[in-house]
Amino acid sequence: MKKYLLLVLYLISITVFAQDKKLLLGFSFSPEYSNEQISYISIPNGIKGTFGYSTGLKLLYKIKSRWALETGLVFSNKARKLSLEGYNVWDLNDPYYANLNSTKIKYTSYYLEIPMKVNYYITTGKLKIFISTGISGDLLLLRKSKYTYTYNDGTTEKLIYKSSEKFNAIVLGVQAGLGLEYNVSNRFIMRIEPTYKGQVLNFYRYTTNYFSLGGNFGLFYSL
Repeated sequence: MKKYLLLVLYLISITVFAQDKKLLLGFSFSPEYSNEQISYISIPNGIKGTFGYSTGLKLLYKIKSRWALETGLVFSNKARKLSLEGYNVWDLNDPYYANLNSTKIKYTSYYLEIPMKVNYYITTGKLKIFISTGISGDLLLLRKSKYTYTYNDGTTEKLIYKSSEKFNAIVLGVQAGLGLEYNVSNRFIMRIEPTYKGQVLNFYRYTTNYFSLGGNFGLFYSL
C-alpha cells in the first residue's frame, strides 16, 4: 500500500508542477560505489564494497533563480562482498564442504528510488554551481546472492540465489550532492553531480542499509 501511495504523490506533483512551464524532464545515469553502513561480521578481509549504478527519469522544478525542487523514479543496485579466505563456515562434517578452501559472496539489492531534493544554486548564469540535499524512499524490488566456492584442488563453483521476499520493503534514505549545471540551449540543460546516498531508516530488519558514492550525469529538457 505504501508503494502505491508514493507513486500517486509522485504523479500529483507532475501535474501541479507542469502548470507554469518551469518543469524540466531529464534522464540521469550514475556509476556508484556502495557498501553496507555497519560491518557486523568480524572476519579478516570481511565485508567490502563494490560498484553498481543508478539510472532513471528526473523532474526538476525551478522555483526561483536560486532554488529548485527535484524528484524522479530511479532504478538502482547496491552491493557488498564478503570474502572468507581460509575459512570454512559451513558444516565440516558434510563431505560436500570438506575440501572447501574459501568462499566469496556478493549480495546485491535492487531498488526503485523516489528522491525528494532541494537544490540551491550558488552561482547563476549559463554555468551554475549548486548544492542539493533531501530524502528518498527506496523500494526493495529484488535481492540476489552470488556464491563462489574455491576448493583445495583449485576447482571453483558458482551459485546464484534470487529472492523477492518483502517486495514492498521500504528504506528511508538521505541524499546530498555538489554539482555543475550548464545551459546547452534554451531547452536543454546538462548536469554533473558527485553524490552521496545513505539509507538511514529501515522498515524491514532483514534488509541491509547501504551507503553509496557516485557521479551523476544528467540531461534535462524544459517542458
